[in-house]
Amino acid sequence: MRRDFIYFGVDCRNCDARIPLVEVISAPHIYSWKLPPIDIFIVTCPTCETKAPYKQLDLVMVLLDSPATNFVTNEQFERLRF
Repeated sequence: MRRDFIYFGVDCRNCDARIPLVEVISAPHIYSWKLPPIDIFIVTCPTCETKAPYKQLDLVMVLLDSPATNFVTNEQFERLRF
């Protein structure tokens, strides 16, 4: 049985890599999530090492079939609990 790992993340503006920022849930289904307002946050791409500011509208759902390797929750999202 496949187990999906769902994250909120962003797409790198330089290399289009999907960067997971916070794990939402480890489950086969997700329906909807409501986020509180989030301030502008800085993300460094692990692939091309570009550092860029992002805002809440830039967030995307990142679906992985295994946990993100060397994953560390982005500090802007540490206070969120799902």
